[in-house]
Amino acid sequence: MHARAFSTFSAIAEIFVTSCVLYVVLQNYRQRGYAATLAALVIVFEFSVNMLYIIFRMRESSAHHDATVGAPSAQRNECQMCADQ
Repeated sequence: MHARAFSTFSAIAEIFVTSCVLYVVLQNYRQRGYAATLAALVIVFEFSVNMLYIIFRMRESSAHHDATVGAPSAQRNECQMCADQ
């Protein structure tokens, strides 16, 4: 199985996001101030990358599902056509 480039990027990005979140939490815990700018950037980046990844995977999955023979949507359409006759 070959890893897609976006999947690889997303997995590597998670390491950096986790380390940034840990840094923000530790800075606040040690009472050195809250790194609000870094926290905001990490939140926006994480939300954007996760949403893009989910959309990408959903699109891939639905395209594969529609291409398969005997997809549930095709069976429902056939049953509806039989009922209309």
